[in-house]
Amino acid sequence: MTTQQHLALLIDLHPPSSSSSSSPSPFSTSTDNHIHLFKNKINDLLVKDHQASFIKVYVLTSSEHFTRFDLNEVVPSDERVEAAVFRADDKIASFYEAKQKLDDMEIREIKLICDDTNRPFWDDICKLLFTPVHKWSVVAAAGSTGDGEGSFLTNLSGQIRNGSNGTADNTTHGYSQQSTSSKNQKTAHPPSGTTKAQVQRFLHTLPSLLGAPEVNRSNILPELGSGFVHGYSTRRGGVTTVPTLCSMNMVYTDLKPDSRLVIDENRRRLASVGGFDYHNFHITRVEHGHRVWVVGEDQPLKFDALVTNRRDVTIAAAGADCIPLLFADPVAMVIGAAHAGWKGTVERVAACVVNTMKEKFGSRPEDIRVAMGPGVKPGCFVVPVEDVTLFTDIHPSCVLETADTESHKIDGIFQQSVRIGRGEGSVHEAVQHTSATGDQRKCEKVERNEANAREEQKGGNTLDTNTTLTKSPQAVSVSTSSEGVDSVLKNCSTVTSAPGGTAETSQSDFHVKLIPTEQLMPRKPRSPKDPKRQWVFVDLQLTNYHVLLQAGVKAEHIDMSTSHCTRCNTDLYFSNERDGFPFGNQIGFFYMPSSVQ
Repeated sequence: MTTQQHLALLIDLHPPSSSSSSSPSPFSTSTDNHIHLFKNKINDLLVKDHQASFIKVYVLTSSEHFTRFDLNEVVPSDERVEAAVFRADDKIASFYEAKQKLDDMEIREIKLICDDTNRPFWDDICKLLFTPVHKWSVVAAAGSTGDGEGSFLTNLSGQIRNGSNGTADNTTHGYSQQSTSSKNQKTAHPPSGTTKAQVQRFLHTLPSLLGAPEVNRSNILPELGSGFVHGYSTRRGGVTTVPTLCSMNMVYTDLKPDSRLVIDENRRRLASVGGFDYHNFHITRVEHGHRVWVVGEDQPLKFDALVTNRRDVTIAAAGADCIPLLFADPVAMVIGAAHAGWKGTVERVAACVVNTMKEKFGSRPEDIRVAMGPGVKPGCFVVPVEDVTLFTDIHPSCVLETADTESHKIDGIFQQSVRIGRGEGSVHEAVQHTSATGDQRKCEKVERNEANAREEQKGGNTLDTNTTLTKSPQAVSVSTSSEGVDSVLKNCSTVTSAPGGTAETSQSDFHVKLIPTEQLMPRKPRSPKDPKRQWVFVDLQLTNYHVLLQAGVKAEHIDMSTSHCTRCNTDLYFSNERDGFPFGNQIGFFYMPSSVQ
């Protein structure tokens, strides 16, 4: 049985590149007879050669005569073919509009047919705006140049029945990594600088989607007057059109359909209002561990955190449920950023950043300030019950029996705003509220409970880190021994595997509420939780808070008010838990300009 495919056919009817701007397109004097011939040629080349459940045929043209047509009148009734015309004088504009439609339908197989003189241009466009998840080919219709529209149409079917049958002279292929064929794929050549510049200029002209770019800032971290620029992005204000990546996706990966140039344009727009340098930009290369890269040293292939004392260097950490952490030492003038997913959190990546700042730059933990960015919050995230000890080893309060998600929505937080930045558009900067957040009140309660436990057990004023805290018969009793922290910190720059093994645990060992799998389905279900396993709520923000306290950071220097729930705020943040794959990424960024000393 033939595997069904979703195929798109793009047909370029713009004038040949070698012709003058006044040269007519093949359909500049279109007649009903020509359009009928055109439709029948498409029917001939598509229906006979592809077993597709749904075929898109998009015509790219600058002609005002060729506006719309219906292919279903000439194709068999058991086939579904949708045709559309995208008219623009700029070839890139018509292509990009068609690509938006394909992105929306998650169509990844594309064939583009063009005049032979336009083929190098379209090769470059596909390389620049597609990614390895796309399977594409550019095919030139032989004999099209200078022979008129009749010859162009007549030669279509013989050249484009099957892209893999084309010769090296008239066909260029681009394939995803999973389907690359060495005998079909030509040696890759980088796109020309001229075409790349044209695409960049075009992207500059696009309107921002979902509103203007937004930057959320923490009151804990020092500001520009002290030589620091920081912030957290939202999903608003970019140009990405893929639905789950729309619009301010900040991270490129070969596994997603968002191209490098689009990501660069998103970063440029955020930088123009966020106040950082996007040219000298370094972002985490996530492995869900605790490796820290010191900017300027040999860069590892993967790392979840980075620190620097260099001026005019932007560092950033990505997140999409995982929490981007930002660190600043205003005394030693050092900054850091970390990606804290649940695995990195229990591997104490936050403590590794503090330790690296201390060892490499002389920072004192009590001088370091830390802000937590948007991430999934309690009640919206669970881990398998067998992993619960990784959290309780840090603190018993990190595992929850119940969790309230009603307070997660932050609609209106950006209504009180100020305009900052220059250039295109304004950015809405979140005004932080002075009242304590739920997370802050939770931390204060934990601190009071710990103080009471210390008084009962020690009768003194200091905490013995080897003391076991027993809160209540219903709570989890764990040791807060510093041995686990020390063992991680000794090797935090090189160790990449998870610390230690996990003990086998029965449900009776932990008094936490186990959640039925059917209640954990994402709101847009794509990858349901394993129904054979048991799951528990955990609090990533509180876990990182305790990791930072144990690393010596003062409680008053930790800000969780900027950590809004990514899963609950669809209009503001990307979320893997909510949307599945592919998902977008927001970032936290830090920058020290040389202009401010």
